[in-house]
Amino acid sequence: MTRPADIKATDDNGNITYAKEVAFSDPLVTSNLKYLGYNTPYFKEPDGTKINLDTSDYDDSGAQLNSLVTDGKYSVLTFKLKAAGIQKFAAEPAGTKLTVPIGTTVNPDVTGKIINTFDTFYQGTATNTIIHEHSGTTDPLKDGARDVDKPVLPTNADTGAPVIYTGNVDIHKTNENGNNVAHATFKLYNSKTDAEAGKNPVQTGPSADPSVPDHDLTAVSNAQGIAEFTGLKVDPTTQQQTYWVVETDAPVGYDLNGQVFEVTAKRDTTVDATVKDHDNVLPNLPLTGRDGRLLLYEVAALLIGTGGLGVIFMKRRHAAPTK
Repeated sequence: MTRPADIKATDDNGNITYAKEVAFSDPLVTSNLKYLGYNTPYFKEPDGTKINLDTSDYDDSGAQLNSLVTDGKYSVLTFKLKAAGIQKFAAEPAGTKLTVPIGTTVNPDVTGKIINTFDTFYQGTATNTIIHEHSGTTDPLKDGARDVDKPVLPTNADTGAPVIYTGNVDIHKTNENGNNVAHATFKLYNSKTDAEAGKNPVQTGPSADPSVPDHDLTAVSNAQGIAEFTGLKVDPTTQQQTYWVVETDAPVGYDLNGQVFEVTAKRDTTVDATVKDHDNVLPNLPLTGRDGRLLLYEVAALLIGTGGLGVIFMKRRHAAPTK
C-alpha cells in the first residue's frame, strides 16, 4: 500500500489532522494456500530503506494464526494501522509503501493458478467516507463497503488482479524390474552444473517465522514410487520452467542412481523422470541409504559382540585347571 497524499493535513492555524483508517484485507484461497503467519511489517522508502514498525503501531488481531475470518472458500487476513502507525506513515516521504510479509505454503494443485488479490480500506483527511479499493479493478469501488472482513473475493473476472502460476515435477522411483520403490529422497536444482556438483539446491524460501531458516527443498517417493515437487516457480509467460533432479538418499537395499535428470515444471500430472535403482541387499555388501548404514552398524556391533564372547570362552578354557 502506497502512502496516500492526504494522510496528513495542516490547517491555517497549524493544527494537524491524520487519516482515520488505514487497513487492508487479503483473501487467501484455502484450497491452494495454507497460511503460516506474517513477519515484521515495515515501510519501504523510495530509495529502498526499510523502517520496521513497532507492535504498538498496528492491530494484527486479524492476522494471527487460526484467527482468520472464513468467507466461503477463502480465509480473510486483515491488518490495520493504529494512530501511532498512521502518524509514522504520514512522516514518511511520498512514494513510501507499507509492506506486510505474509507466509503461505502452496498445496498440491494441478491447475497451478492462484488469483491473488487484496483490498485496502482508507479514510483520509479529505473525505468523511471510507474508500474501499480492490486490486482487481482500476477504480475505487462504488459499493461503499466498509467492512475490512468482507473484501471483494477474487474471481477470474478480476482482469487487474495479479495471477501467480506454479508448476510441479513428478519423479517415478522404480527398481530394475520396474516395481515401485518408496522412501527415496530427491533434491531439485536450477542448473545442471549445480546438480552435478551437489551445490545450491532449490530452497523452500523465506518463512513467515523468522526463526525458521531456509532449507533445501526435498521430495520423498511414496508407496507408489512417486516423489512430487509442487508449487515451483515457473516463467510467467510460458508457465513452465526447467529444473534438474538428483537422488540424494536411497532406501535400504539400493544404491543411489547417480544420474542428473532434466525435468520440466508445469501444470500437469505426467511423470517427468523415471529413476531406477540397483538392488543391493545382503549378502551383497555394502548397503547404501540411511537405513542401510544403520543396519551395517548393527551387524558390525553384533560381530564385535560375538567376537568378544569367543575371546571370553577361549580365556575360560585356557584357565581351566588340568587334572
